[in-house]
Amino acid sequence: MILIGVLGFVPGITEKEMFLGMFRVHVLLNFIHLATGLLAYFVGRMGVNPTRLLFQVLGVFYAIFGILGFAHAHKPMFKVVAHNMADSWLHIVIAVFCIFMGFVYKGKN
Repeated sequence: MILIGVLGFVPGITEKEMFLGMFRVHVLLNFIHLATGLLAYFVGRMGVNPTRLLFQVLGVFYAIFGILGFAHAHKPMFKVVAHNMADSWLHIVIAVFCIFMGFVYKGKN
């Protein structure tokens, strides 16, 4: 997420508010990606249980965000967050991964 946040500011990778020509981004989303990545980094250093909780919270958040993205189609969500269908699908994929890691995956014993 840190890398995505940084790359969101790089001309050539992000042009006309499109990251890699596919995903809608803007400055607020770049900062959200940076903050989420930094949070994940620091929580990950705290141990398994805090990391699992972070995955659970992010999984639920991204699922809601992805579903709302489909409901709002191409209109800005909450009149602020620009998105498109590629963003919505990506959020659903991230949600499935996070929910799996947070609720299902138990790691090595």
